[in-house]
Amino acid sequence: MGKAGQCSLRYAIRVQCPGREAEHPPQTDVTDWTQLEAAFNAAVDTFGRLDIVCPGAAISDPPKYNFWSLKSGGDTAATSTYKTLEINITHPIRCTQLAIDYFMRQKLEHGTVLHMTSVAAQTPSAVVPLYHTSKAAISHFVRSMAPLEQIYNIRINAVAPANVKTSIWIDAGRAGYLDEEKGDEWITPERLADVMMDMLTGRKYIGGSIWEVGVDVLRKVELINDPGPDLTARGFTHANVGLAQTQLREMLEENFGK
Repeated sequence: MGKAGQCSLRYAIRVQCPGREAEHPPQTDVTDWTQLEAAFNAAVDTFGRLDIVCPGAAISDPPKYNFWSLKSGGDTAATSTYKTLEINITHPIRCTQLAIDYFMRQKLEHGTVLHMTSVAAQTPSAVVPLYHTSKAAISHFVRSMAPLEQIYNIRINAVAPANVKTSIWIDAGRAGYLDEEKGDEWITPERLADVMMDMLTGRKYIGGSIWEVGVDVLRKVELINDPGPDLTARGFTHANVGLAQTQLREMLEENFGK
């Protein structure tokens, strides 16, 4: 599970199920399907059953796995894959598949998969194209799962936060895009966790829906004619976004045309 999902879900467990958090959650390579299934089994062993799955692992085009790191990155002819897409798309889709199977085998007649997409699903980015593409893919996948709530009472939806203060920004070298002295604000993991808990229990958060989260914004992202995110709202702004163009130019010059 990624940092945002991990922080948020652990906070939720402490609030709702004190004393029930696993002491040693399994370290999992989410690109390894055997390890993913082992993590599901560990959850059942810890909690007795499986009611909620949150596939929160994600990376945001870090230097090693950036689209523009053609000659310096870890995505090579030998790997024949893009690690960002394996983590951000394939892993949550596989988790959903496993979750549906577990829910139906338990015969509890309910289950929820809460995905972590992003406001990035609604906006393009030349600097981190794989991240934005992957989040758009998960948003569309979640919408495609909408009928399961009516058929089997299995709810699959997603939270789409803006700038959550987690290490995903630091690991990718992009924390400097935000400048709090210039008015930029971070969304706390606790704020996101509170929304996630509401989504697990609230009737309005129907299956297939995507909910955008800012510091003080919470709105449903519509499939058709959505106005898009308010990029001036609290938790959405990037005062130093010009750094992105500098980084893009540097990566191009280092990895292409030589």
